[in-house]
Amino acid sequence: MPVVEGLIASTAPVVVKFLIDQIKNYGRSGKKTKDIDELKNILEPFKEKFEVTEEELQKIKENAEKLSEKLAESGFVITDEMYQRWNSNFLDEKLKDIDQVKSTFKTELWTAKSKEEIKGARDIKILPRKYRIGERIVVYFRSDRACYLTLFNIGTSGKLTVLFPNYLFQNNFTRANRIYAIPGDEYPFEYELSGPPGVEKIKAIATTSKLNLFDFEFSRDEFFHSVERGVAARDISIVAKKMEEVSVDSWAETICEFEVE
Repeated sequence: MPVVEGLIASTAPVVVKFLIDQIKNYGRSGKKTKDIDELKNILEPFKEKFEVTEEELQKIKENAEKLSEKLAESGFVITDEMYQRWNSNFLDEKLKDIDQVKSTFKTELWTAKSKEEIKGARDIKILPRKYRIGERIVVYFRSDRACYLTLFNIGTSGKLTVLFPNYLFQNNFTRANRIYAIPGDEYPFEYELSGPPGVEKIKAIATTSKLNLFDFEFSRDEFFHSVERGVAARDISIVAKKMEEVSVDSWAETICEFEVE
């Protein structure tokens, strides 16, 4: 099973969640075996961890492989495609966990083609947009309160990319009522949509005090910090946990979604 073959410490808990969900789906068919229940009980404690030790990782791999074999023997085959679909839904659920319903200040987030110009606040419309693979876009942000901005993108492939702060702009302080463009004129590149087709999501989290939501070091070799699908789910879970500990009147969030075709 490719899901298990590529397992690493940071993605293991997410894969465990996936496998346990598959056991539930298997159970809905009315089929149950003692062996599968025992394997589920062994894996269960790891699903709430953000990362596991090397010893724990080996234990997860061994039991996940046994579980996959037992399910396949009963006609329930787990595929990589199943995991990709599940992971996409899981990412969506984790993003919904970062929800601020009592914000005391306003944030706006929208996109436009790179050749388009922003004419003024009255003309800004935050509406669903459609873009084609290969098109270049600009992401715009504005808040009515000075804040520290964390802006990240969940691409159609499930990859997570932190757009702001970044290597060029490591200070993520933003002034009130000022429009910020990423990439702006001062960036040495453009933001090109690479696909595959699907719905792309950009999330903005604004905090009144500086808060490092993602644990990474800026690098010239990696202008924007990015991680693959499995790690993305782990990282968003960590962000959601951090925001639970922040005072409700000191942060705001918004999300922009658009279709890539």
